[in-house]
Amino acid sequence: MEGLKEGWYMIPAPHAAAHLHLPPGARLYSVEQRTREAAPPTPPPSAVGSAKPAPGVCGQPTPTAGGQQPAATAEGTDASSSAFAESLWSPPNALSLVRGASGPVIAICILQEQWMVAGVATAVSGATDWLDGYLARRMGLQSVIGSYLDPLGDKLLICSVVAALSAKGLIPLWVAAVVITRDAGLVVGAVAHRAHMLRAAGRPLRASELFSVGATAPPSAASSGCDENGAVPGAAAAPPHLPPMPPMPLMRPLLVSKANTVLQLALVCGCLSSAAVGAPEQGVLTALEVATAATTLASLGAYAHKYAAGKLL
Repeated sequence: MEGLKEGWYMIPAPHAAAHLHLPPGARLYSVEQRTREAAPPTPPPSAVGSAKPAPGVCGQPTPTAGGQQPAATAEGTDASSSAFAESLWSPPNALSLVRGASGPVIAICILQEQWMVAGVATAVSGATDWLDGYLARRMGLQSVIGSYLDPLGDKLLICSVVAALSAKGLIPLWVAAVVITRDAGLVVGAVAHRAHMLRAAGRPLRASELFSVGATAPPSAASSGCDENGAVPGAAAAPPHLPPMPPMPLMRPLLVSKANTVLQLALVCGCLSSAAVGAPEQGVLTALEVATAATTLASLGAYAHKYAAGKLL
């Protein structure tokens, strides 16, 4: 090892330095030591699983010059707005839930012959059928889940009240049978349609999927806006062994069905008013019964025709 000068020299292994005669200032390092120095540092265990998505991935903003972050993208804002609209607790959807939950409570009041309380509660609950639609349009919160919760709330309210009124002899049994049978048939039909969609997509028939209006997120959805953990708002992650879950289509209400709901509410409020204060007269109630039954059957036929033509959902 003659002629070595001051500097760094690599040797095969640390024990080989014992056989070398080095001038003052010469320093050695082994191949193993060099490999350890060149290897990237290992992250601490606490950092595993806590990393944020890379900039530009899953809706994360890309840093601009100087390291500053740009403002939130419109896509991310739209995704958050859509997730809130599809939430059960958005104002329109919450009103639909309250309307449906009020049905059994009002039915109990009717069975206890608290006519005035039941009449006022029915009128207020019926008014929320207009209010939830108004709020959805005014606040930009129209949603798929709302298109199902709204008619479901109507059905729970009307069926509960009609059944109680029929039990007290204030509505003919045949009218109650027509109303309840139509509403039950529409609910069963919607569930059967969802089951058909899941079978066609190769998904299992689980309650969590039958009553879910959302879709599982495909890999490309990562760019549409994610939360702090990298998840797409409003979309569940599809298991690797299952195809993506199809979303529920928007329910389109028919004009005849809206007219039927108005007549149903007018009939039950009229019956409660008649029991409480003696008005309106029986002739008016009979006309409302016939009109309600006719529009109930007409709406059922219209829904069946639209569904068969593929224009309903």
